[in-house]
Amino acid sequence: MLPKCPICSSVLNNVETELRPVVLRDCGHVLCFACFHAVIKNKPGICPFRCGADSAQSGRERPLRAQDGRIVTLSFKEADPQRDTRAAIDKRRAELGRARMGVRKRFKELSGDVAHLKVLVRNQEGIIDGRFKYIARQRATVDRLRAQVALKQQVLDDAHRRLDALRARGQNSTEAPDVSLVYVACAPARRIDVHTRC
Repeated sequence: MLPKCPICSSVLNNVETELRPVVLRDCGHVLCFACFHAVIKNKPGICPFRCGADSAQSGRERPLRAQDGRIVTLSFKEADPQRDTRAAIDKRRAELGRARMGVRKRFKELSGDVAHLKVLVRNQEGIIDGRFKYIARQRATVDRLRAQVALKQQVLDDAHRRLDALRARGQNSTEAPDVSLVYVACAPARRIDVHTRC
């Protein structure tokens, strides 16, 4: 059986230029010269079989160029199963090697991205911890001020109650009140009787 171009199904030969076989260097696929010329004219021109061999080393698809194809001469020889099997194994090893290189490169890129993200996370955690500590300090300050306000309010309420009691005793009693324990918050503080005003 004569070999055919897998794209246009034309029989390949060594005579007609348009039907001469062309081997793609990256993946080893074979197609006729006319189809290869049509592929490299497309934007972007990549392997028509989408095998990914052209992106295994670079990590992305690159356009095919004229030097990526090699015109070969057909040679009709009797099949040698041992030789053909060895060639197939070598080709598969080469494909796996290219794929492994692509995976390693991608793994290295992802490792760098992960390391960068870890640094960002640590920085954000530090910022968040600092903000939590600041909030805790502010909350402690607010609690302390509230306690001081409550204490001063209590002192003020006690002073009002004593003053009211003194006024009531002064209005309802005709006797001189016992002022030995009566103090009013004045500046300066002094002992006064019920008729003294601050």
